[in-house]
Amino acid sequence: ENMDAGVLIFEITDEIKITYISPGTYKLMGTSAPALGINGGDFFEGLCPEDASELRSTLFAAVKEEASLDMAFRSSDGQCDEGVRRWFHIKGAKLPEGTGTNRMLAVITEISSFKRAEEQLHTTEVKYRKAVEQSNIMIWELDLRTRRLTQSGAIAARLGIDNVVFENAPESLIKECNLPENIALPLRRLFENLYAGNEAGYYNFIAKDINGNELPMCVRFELLRDENGSPYSAVGIAEPVFMGQNELALYHTLVEGGVFSALADDSFTLLYGNDRFF
Repeated sequence: ENMDAGVLIFEITDEIKITYISPGTYKLMGTSAPALGINGGDFFEGLCPEDASELRSTLFAAVKEEASLDMAFRSSDGQCDEGVRRWFHIKGAKLPEGTGTNRMLAVITEISSFKRAEEQLHTTEVKYRKAVEQSNIMIWELDLRTRRLTQSGAIAARLGIDNVVFENAPESLIKECNLPENIALPLRRLFENLYAGNEAGYYNFIAKDINGNELPMCVRFELLRDENGSPYSAVGIAEPVFMGQNELALYHTLVEGGVFSALADDSFTLLYGNDRFF
């Protein structure tokens, strides 16, 4: 009676009946005993029509396939909270067939607050993605476990980058952009630091856009860690930076003079290339 969950027993033959409803179920569903009734019809009427149909199908399938029951469903329009349908989660298992009848014991909990938070997070993610797509930055997401690099942002098209996913980064990125070894070296160093779980700082390079214009860029990475402190992902933001004519001239002098490798270290890297990307 004091549980924050509801308990039901379904009897499933050619139809679905409910042979037991706990007092907590009435409290959870926000209704009285007569309103729910001890039968399937009244209970299912309290659900969103599409979800009621899916729950019926899932119950029949679970009994037939000897499987467990696990799904979320919404309340009907008449069971709204401030105009919003409430969300519930139901989980159940088949009871031993002592009477020769298929029965399933199920527990219902409300998950409305979780669903609202999930929807808000989704809305925030959509806004964030739209903002990135319209901005002058590029997002790099590196999965440290699978070595998959994913990029997004409108500036990728400006740089002539077709792929959005690179497996086994940075090798696939180096191959895609046809980078010479002296340019690929500091890129490998950056990724080695990330895979080792070290904060890699920032990474500077000059890209050429699809019109052949030089575009100085800076990438900053930050590691994401799990509850044990182990890094599992690295998120980087690549954005254009201002570089005056004097800085550009010095940059070219260093590269053309072969001083490139001597200046490349783990904290500040100069990178220049004439190919599509770098």
